[in-house]
Amino acid sequence: MSRFYAILLGLLVLLTAATGWAAETDLDVSLVQLDASLSRQQLTVTYDIQPKSWKQLRKAGIQPQLVLREATRDGRVDFRFAAKLDARQGTLAFPRELVVRPSDRLMIAIEGANGFSHVATTTFGERCGPAIPLEVRGVSGKQDGPQHHGDKHRDDKAKDHKRGNYAAAIVEACGKASKSNPSQCVSLAGNLPERSAAETIDACGEQTQWDS
Repeated sequence: MSRFYAILLGLLVLLTAATGWAAETDLDVSLVQLDASLSRQQLTVTYDIQPKSWKQLRKAGIQPQLVLREATRDGRVDFRFAAKLDARQGTLAFPRELVVRPSDRLMIAIEGANGFSHVATTTFGERCGPAIPLEVRGVSGKQDGPQHHGDKHRDDKAKDHKRGNYAAAIVEACGKASKSNPSQCVSLAGNLPERSAAETIDACGEQTQWDS
């Protein structure tokens, strides 16, 4: 019986040691900086790995990679690209052939393995997991630069011009339809769609003989 307990105790010791050793090989890589921008469908990522995490990677002999993935609408996480990281911090410009769109739900991770050691999770701020959401600032194409602001200004002017035309048409229609109180007509017309307000007032004026 004593031999049985000795064997059981030995197995427990081995199991505990193996569990603790396995836990040490599951590395978490923490980022102190992660910035991403998009210009004309080209993605640029600036990263900075925590010195302690970088030291653990080097000690484990792991060649880390920055891996880009995409969360699809049907629940998958698809691989997009991977780049080797030879330095603790730097900036990566991804190939334009990836055709990254502003609507893409991108995810990023530091990955790598060597023997029984591997990167299990990536952490940046409150985000932590096998892959974390990548917040991308900036937009692509014509929306970059001063031209975007010029286009917006022209659009705003066009909208204001249309509103002015609608308002003038409403005032003219109310003057014809409501002889006694056109100002009240104009006020009430504010509840009507701009595009059809004047036509509505004209139609009501033709069908009725009173201001209401």
